[in-house]
Amino acid sequence: MTRKMVRLLNYLRLSLLRSIRLGSGHYKIRPILVNRVVIEASRGNYEPEMQALFQRELQGASGCFVDVGANYGQTLMAALKIDKATAYLGIEPQPACAGAISQFILDNHLRNHRVVCCCLSDQSGLVDLGFSREGDV
Repeated sequence: MTRKMVRLLNYLRLSLLRSIRLGSGHYKIRPILVNRVVIEASRGNYEPEMQALFQRELQGASGCFVDVGANYGQTLMAALKIDKATAYLGIEPQPACAGAISQFILDNHLRNHRVVCCCLSDQSGLVDLGFSREGDV
């Protein structure tokens, strides 16, 4: 089977089943989160060097994991693979992405996890957010 066919079948499987396995847990996932980045993150194939860092730093750690630029939650999923109990704060300026993560958190009853839809800066004010398409990193 070609790589494209395998990717398509995985996408369809996740879209239909609407669940994903991360570490020892199973999580509900809505179709809006089913994209290449999230699929690769769930397998540990997205930014593997970060996965190794999270494995080393998060396991058994206390405190809160802060994810600046949370996008569709690929870093959240990497963290959940390692330790569901670690508190998580995602900061994401794109409403569609922040909303998708928020829904994932609600659907899976992740009580120590939050996402805030905002930009970080050293100044207060409003700015235009420029991006090519929804979910653009």
